[in-house]
Amino acid sequence: MDESSPGSRLESADGPGGHRRRRLWRHPALLTALVSLLAVELGLRALLAFDLPALGSVALRLRRPELFSEPHEELFWKLRMAWSEKARRRRAPRYDERLGWTSRLVLDDYDHVDRASLGARTPVLLYGDSFAACVTSAEDCWQGILEASELAGDSALINYGAPGYGLDQIVQLFEASADLWRAERPRVVISLLLDDDIDRARLGLRGWPKPRFTWDGDQLRAPQGVVPRDGPASLALDPPRVASYLLRWVVFGSGLAPEPLRNRLSRKKAAHEETRALGRALLQRLAAELAARELEAFVLVFQGPSCLGPGGGRGGWREDLLLPELERLGLPYVLARRELRGDAEGTGRAPGDYFYSDPKLLDHLTPLGNRTAFGALRRGLAGAFDGGSGRDASGGR
Repeated sequence: MDESSPGSRLESADGPGGHRRRRLWRHPALLTALVSLLAVELGLRALLAFDLPALGSVALRLRRPELFSEPHEELFWKLRMAWSEKARRRRAPRYDERLGWTSRLVLDDYDHVDRASLGARTPVLLYGDSFAACVTSAEDCWQGILEASELAGDSALINYGAPGYGLDQIVQLFEASADLWRAERPRVVISLLLDDDIDRARLGLRGWPKPRFTWDGDQLRAPQGVVPRDGPASLALDPPRVASYLLRWVVFGSGLAPEPLRNRLSRKKAAHEETRALGRALLQRLAAELAARELEAFVLVFQGPSCLGPGGGRGGWREDLLLPELERLGLPYVLARRELRGDAEGTGRAPGDYFYSDPKLLDHLTPLGNRTAFGALRRGLAGAFDGGSGRDASGGR
């Protein structure tokens, strides 16, 4: 048959793609299922994206990030910001275009409001997250506790802690502020919350927009540009992108999917590897910055209520990463859990005496918890480290 004949053209048009389409039409049940899934996906997206008066209660029950993602995914925090009016309205303590935010005690040039009270004393610069900033009054926080102690004659604690900080922001704030204190020859305390601070480094949004270091396989790359002022501005620049909300609900929200499938869809293994790589690289950067300034420093390791749990309160893979790396880098450290466990075992007090159970302050140290853990800060200032300096490297185990 001539290639230009009608039969030839019909056969050409009915190639492999055409055969597939014809086979699909021959299976109406499959076609119906596909159309139904598409309709459910579109309906779910409409519920999540728009306020439909007749379905408001349904939408409210669905707009929960844990039904579609896991906290190690940046998507989780984007959905939380997109769906929660409270999260959108929540403002950082003090916006900073480089760091995302700082505490209200930190000035525009990264100096500190408490400098005026220093006098001739040696400043002890404390960096960290909300465990450093405290959720208590200033009198029951580290600066107040030190001021009421015998150490106040020679030292004053300058608290650079900021709620929500991760290891990345802690390192950046140290770099931005430490040189302002060069003439005073400060002592430096880098506090880290074992449970979460390393994990936070791989996120660009956590409560508020933040800078994000990246790891390209062999090099740590610093964040570039200005951090958006608030969550809505961040989402406008980088909205959540989800291929299928229906699939994600089946995996994360239905309770039917096995854990391996959840881990695969959320890329948990890759996230874990990136977290470890970022953690090591940021600790190396911190050690190099401290050495370049020839500053006396140590790391104060905090932990949530798990520190009072069984097995000595060890912190799992995060502790297995952090403590050996501090040892390798020669960064001395103290573990606040030594004081907390020792006091609990000696007095019979319950974890709730040391850590808040109120949802708004959940798992943060109470005034008693701060005063008990202050013993670890005192030990560090006295040079009685748990490891990282050739001394007792048992880690309090």
